[in-house]
Amino acid sequence: MSRTFANMLRTATSREGGLLGLMRKALLILRTEGLSGVGYRVRFLGRKRFTPEPPAPYLYRPLTNQSEVLGSASSSPDSMISVLLCGDSDPHLIALSLASLQSQWYESWELCVADDFFQSVPSPLHSRTQVLNGKQPETEADLLNSLVEVARGDLLMVLPVGVELTVDALYLFAQAAHDGTNSLLYSDDDLQVDGRYEQPRFKPGFLPDLIYAADYTGEVKVYRRLLLEQLSGWRRAAGPGLHLDLLLRAWEAGAGIGHIPMVAWHRPQNLPKVAAADLAPVLRAHLDRIEPGSRVSLSGSHHLTVANMPVSPEIAVIIPGIRDAATVRRCLSAAQRHTRLKARWYLICEAEDVASYQDISAGFAGVELVAIERLATGGDVNHVIGHCTGDYLAYLDPAVEICSDAWLERLVAHAARKSRGVIGGKLLDRQDRVCDLGAIVSGQEAVRIQHIHQGLWADASGDLNRATVTANLALVSARLFMVRRDLWLASGGLGNGLLENPMFSHRLALQARAQGYWNTCEPEVMGRDHAFRYQNSLEQTNTQRGEWYELSLALPRFFIEQDNHFSSNQLFFDGRCHPVPKYTTRYLDHEVGDFDAGIVSVKQCRNMVRREVCLFAHYARDGRIAAHVCHLVAALSEHVDIVFISATEDLAESDIARIQEHVAYVIVRKNLGYDFGSWKAGMQFLKEQNADFDHLLLCNDSVFGPLYPLSHLVKFCRENDADVIGVTESFEGPRHLQSYFLWMKSSVVTSEAFGRFWQGVGIIANKQTLVREYEVGLSQVLIEAGFSLDCYASADRMRYLNPAHAAWRHLLEDLRCPFIKVELLRDNPMGVDISGVRRAITELTDYPYPLIAESLREGGQRK
Repeated sequence: MSRTFANMLRTATSREGGLLGLMRKALLILRTEGLSGVGYRVRFLGRKRFTPEPPAPYLYRPLTNQSEVLGSASSSPDSMISVLLCGDSDPHLIALSLASLQSQWYESWELCVADDFFQSVPSPLHSRTQVLNGKQPETEADLLNSLVEVARGDLLMVLPVGVELTVDALYLFAQAAHDGTNSLLYSDDDLQVDGRYEQPRFKPGFLPDLIYAADYTGEVKVYRRLLLEQLSGWRRAAGPGLHLDLLLRAWEAGAGIGHIPMVAWHRPQNLPKVAAADLAPVLRAHLDRIEPGSRVSLSGSHHLTVANMPVSPEIAVIIPGIRDAATVRRCLSAAQRHTRLKARWYLICEAEDVASYQDISAGFAGVELVAIERLATGGDVNHVIGHCTGDYLAYLDPAVEICSDAWLERLVAHAARKSRGVIGGKLLDRQDRVCDLGAIVSGQEAVRIQHIHQGLWADASGDLNRATVTANLALVSARLFMVRRDLWLASGGLGNGLLENPMFSHRLALQARAQGYWNTCEPEVMGRDHAFRYQNSLEQTNTQRGEWYELSLALPRFFIEQDNHFSSNQLFFDGRCHPVPKYTTRYLDHEVGDFDAGIVSVKQCRNMVRREVCLFAHYARDGRIAAHVCHLVAALSEHVDIVFISATEDLAESDIARIQEHVAYVIVRKNLGYDFGSWKAGMQFLKEQNADFDHLLLCNDSVFGPLYPLSHLVKFCRENDADVIGVTESFEGPRHLQSYFLWMKSSVVTSEAFGRFWQGVGIIANKQTLVREYEVGLSQVLIEAGFSLDCYASADRMRYLNPAHAAWRHLLEDLRCPFIKVELLRDNPMGVDISGVRRAITELTDYPYPLIAESLREGGQRK
């Protein structure tokens, strides 16, 4: 026990910067959360999971205004939801589901149960309950159809016993059904374990091919009565697959199937699951109706849909000679050994390398060596396609060693289906973990790519942020894929990206998707990728982002329309489907609340006399103004009048005294809306003061500096002809100036576009959404209004990454940028090499490095 306690104490003290830091943290927790907060952390220490901050409320954001819900949703019979309770007769589980019904904010609902369940219904719900009397139906389908007959609502929810609804669940479904577009609705869900919510299933929009792999829609759905009448309800013949059968028949009938991207219910641990083998007959019947000739096979707990093998398919396998001869030999040997199909094999090489590959082509049956002048990009491969004969074209990177039998047979079986686009395989690393299987494209953020399955074992089906899928992704692996010749030509072939880049062929997959074809991954086709590295260099990542940016310009419609495979909730999970800690607090809160300046106090320290005014945004969790912030404010005050706006509501008077000689005003406000909330409050204050100025500077405390004299930067801003000037610019998404330092002319501030932008600024709780809407959005609004933008230190080498992180050394040493980001040194979220930061700052600048060390020791100015 003593050894365990010692380990716990060692872990805690190292996390908090020593015993004094640990005591300070304990006192803070005790003051804000009481003994329960301390106890919570002790329990986590005992599990060796020390968490310095309490876990955020997990996984769903209930609507915060109950009166708004009750007032906005119609209570007419048209909006009534009849809840069909069915399943296990355990009184305890029934009580859980009924308790969640009783807590609903939406009031227009009724409960429908069989008479043997009615005894478990509490008396307050009797007036809301419709009871199915008489003999208990023999099957679940008969029971549900009978409950529909006694129900009075136009919307009918199937609620399995044990499932608990969130307080706003019925409202979310009623709201989604209100416009009449969708006749069947499903939502996200999570697992409830001992009062905790975990393992969320964030689902994509309805896609039949994903349903073929696994019915991810879940057990709780809402149907329109008209749809059930049209389809004659659930069918007894479907057996355990009755819900999938109804879903597929609804799709066949052209019914709208909608997804609510919110967690609306919590599933119990023991919720019964339907085996894939029981669903296979339903799928087979469905495919016989819509796509005769397709068949269903099982892979573990999932089902796969493939077409019948074409008779004597004409296949061309294309292997570019971009690796050494030994690697190419290994690739060809494995590829031919693991297939019985006859194919034509084309080994492409540059003319000067013919001698290196001639022996290889002679040593394998059916291999033809094709020499071209240059072989570096996908465009070079496109020129060879006319030389290759075959209806099906397979591309294989020579670094991939095929390790599963019948790989060509499986790929062709998918590619033969007329609705299929590019067919990919599953690539493994040397430890048999998935290193590449596909990617999802966000239409809202054109350069954001979410790779999935990565890091899972070879036999794992993979997770789309907890929505399990096996096949049919938006994109497929670029190193192993097949496509029909006609589609290759119609889609323009491969892009001009480097063949060494694992993303180079995504243009082909995107073009196929844009033309209405489904790209499919065949998870039983596996290859070991000997060239894969989990840690890409920053240069490679930046190149990939750049290619995506260019691709978004070439295919704007695709990126604008939003891929149904993509769930916006993905943005808050990492590549291995774990929640990103800094986004889990209220990550579903994408709505903009009404703006509230939240002013607590205003203190005037001196009059404003300069023609340049700075609105400086500050926040600190510990209620203090850090020494590095005081240093920055003092340096700025030599050039501009400062209105210091702190979102630290309990800011100490002693801290205000540390900066008051350098500022004109100190405004203390509630912590609402991050820096843009503070800047908007500051602008309203300036308007009330009738402030007159030539330039406005927006600045915040997210940087250390000035590392170099500010006079150079200020002179650059004053003499520059551009309307808006930042220190650094970013191409993460559309081009924009980073908002920690924005210098703008008064003509910008008084413009209609600028005013309209700030009028729309509200309270966004999610920081990533705020960056996208406001930091990126402000630059875009000004560009569209015809204003010119410029930056002091342009890091073109890392233009598609955050340059303030990825290019810190170039900015500091070569461009003499006066600032370095606090987040880079405190959290280093990109994993950049920052080992030389201290040496660079102390040797190249006069900045007092102890200010940085002190801030990092205390945790930085966490926002």
